[in-house]
Amino acid sequence: MDLVSGYLVLEEVADNRTYDTWQERVQAAVTRVGLELRYIVSDRAKALIKLALNGLGCPSVPDLFHALRDLAKVMGVSLSLKLAQVEEKLTHARQQLGVLEAKGHDTHVQQRWLAHLSAQAEGLRADRATGQSTLQQASQAVHPFTLAESQAQSSAQVESQLHQAVATLNTLRAPYTARDNQAAVTKFQRQIPGIAALVDAWWLGVEHRLASLALDEPIQSWFQQQLLPVVYWQAQVEKTKTPALKAAYQQAFRQAQAMLLQHPLTATVTPSALETYHAWARDLAGQFQRASSAVEGRNGYLSQLNHCARGTPTQRLKVMTVIHNFDLKRADGTTAAERLFRTSFPDLFDWMVERMAPLPVPRKSRTPAKFNPLKLLTVPA
Repeated sequence: MDLVSGYLVLEEVADNRTYDTWQERVQAAVTRVGLELRYIVSDRAKALIKLALNGLGCPSVPDLFHALRDLAKVMGVSLSLKLAQVEEKLTHARQQLGVLEAKGHDTHVQQRWLAHLSAQAEGLRADRATGQSTLQQASQAVHPFTLAESQAQSSAQVESQLHQAVATLNTLRAPYTARDNQAAVTKFQRQIPGIAALVDAWWLGVEHRLASLALDEPIQSWFQQQLLPVVYWQAQVEKTKTPALKAAYQQAFRQAQAMLLQHPLTATVTPSALETYHAWARDLAGQFQRASSAVEGRNGYLSQLNHCARGTPTQRLKVMTVIHNFDLKRADGTTAAERLFRTSFPDLFDWMVERMAPLPVPRKSRTPAKFNPLKLLTVPA
């Protein structure tokens, strides 16, 4: 899938998912459509890594969603389990305190035990909140602009922030994990350079695009440093559903928008030119893809059909692909094919109706004979 447009380039069923199968079918599909791949975002499947590096000659970027999910599992389960155990003990301690008070017994020891459990539960809740906020900070770090000032950042800056997040999670993980989960942390640390390299790869694409447009130096600087951050954060606000992340991106968008309006060049740009620059910026912002969630959602939908209908027929898969590419529309009224090829296509339903043969006439059923008791046949004597 081309994640910018949502176009399904290839969708086939294959039992053998080795490198040779991927290389043969993906290369044929990309050549047929005429796409140039800049990088591939995927999980760490060896066949997909080899497909990017050797088969297609482009960088292989780790999927950020899978990487953060594996990192969250390092301490998430053990910390939540420990907190549940302490809260259960805390409930029993409160009940016992009520019984002792009703009987008039000394409650000094029970109150100390209750205070100890309350402090332990409060610490666990604080550690859980710190872990969740650290994971959110790691997610917020993987952007071409800083969240605070909307300034362009490099892969080295992103890599440094991700290593800081790992260090914070390691300090929280130590008291609570009963088993050694260092393998999961080491796996994430190996993926950090690849995740951070996405930022430099995107900026190289931006520079290549602007070089072909031959803009003046002031306009090019204004486009990169003022307009592009506004359009980028707006795109992040539109597609982010997590409330905390959405609020952070909205704040970054408002701050970048205020900086754009205060820039002296903004007032000199004509409305038609501003519309053109905005279209270029939206296209570039959409090319920053750090996760393959669209593909994962499509695969999940197909897996449900596969389980419920006992398999997905090849013909149905082709029909679903056509509907996805040429009929389903986004909020702006465009289909995936229109966004990919930058041209309009006829309505899929009207196109089908024009090419359909006349429908066969339904069979005319015979009228059943009704029994009439007054109409009797004569019987010979």
